[in-house]
Amino acid sequence: MPYTPMMNYGAMGYAPLTPRLTRKSGWGLDKKQLIAMVVGLIIVGAIQFANYKFTPGMNSQSAFFQPLGNSFYFPSLYSISLGLLLGIIFFFGVKFGPWVGLILALIPPVAACILFDPRGAGALLTFWYEYAADAFAGFFVGITFVITKDRYKASMVILIAFGMSMVAIIIDSIAITVVDALYNLRYALPYFLSSLSAVFLASLCSLVPLIVLLFISEKIIGKRTRSTNNNG
Repeated sequence: MPYTPMMNYGAMGYAPLTPRLTRKSGWGLDKKQLIAMVVGLIIVGAIQFANYKFTPGMNSQSAFFQPLGNSFYFPSLYSISLGLLLGIIFFFGVKFGPWVGLILALIPPVAACILFDPRGAGALLTFWYEYAADAFAGFFVGITFVITKDRYKASMVILIAFGMSMVAIIIDSIAITVVDALYNLRYALPYFLSSLSAVFLASLCSLVPLIVLLFISEKIIGKRTRSTNNNG
């Protein structure tokens, strides 16, 4: 038998070397992620449906669609509700990967727009850049799953998710505002700044459900882990 360093370690009383465990890539989609995607589609789709079903029409003068404080630098309650929904999408992306985040950010809003918006597909063609920007944000935040998979403790995962979400929100807000200004030929600086502020603040609301859901998730997982260890 040929000599190997493993034999020397054993003879000297050291623990034999063990092959390093190979981490499974977070870019794929396994059964667990597909199930999470279906569950997420149901949840986000139901919220989108309720959003169209139980809120006044988009052209309504309802306070729900008016900027807070009657200042165009602040979002409306409607925009804030969409920001909170984006936080749920971010959560699924962080927990189950970028493809889950992308699908949840794209499919339910587009489907709800086509099926329930009085303007029909016209609204989709008019505001395509908003759907594209949110899809990017869902995918980008989902990269947190790839970065942190089997590598970090819960607190670090939440911190990285927060950082990734902030970057996504900034890019999302700037992209939507710039394309909107170019698309609608509105180049005045006050319009640009007020639009950017309103979009950014609405998107910033996504951090609330994201952080809350991550804390709840990690608490549940931590309890299950401790219970399993105690029983073992």
